[in-house]
Amino acid sequence: QTQHLTGLYVGCWDLSLSLGLKKTADFHDPEFLGMLQNVLDVARKNDLVAGVHCDTPETAVRMREMGFDMVTPLTDTNLLQKAAAQGVRRFRE
Repeated sequence: QTQHLTGLYVGCWDLSLSLGLKKTADFHDPEFLGMLQNVLDVARKNDLVAGVHCDTPETAVRMREMGFDMVTPLTDTNLLQKAAAQGVRRFRE
């Protein structure tokens, strides 16, 4: 029953690990994309908001176009990597 549930939020790395896929969160893998579509179908059938955690802004745009209501366009890892690279670059200058 979903009477108290308002939405679904997909952790793509967790989902791909649970499915036993070789690559985690491969947003180009047809099998993985099929599972995301299944989540969307279930959400729509049950009038739920569908959210997904993405790795890049480009992936977030694709997932929004796919039909997800809410997307996370960046990960903490990506943000930290970019900030660290920028800090090292500034230091070396």
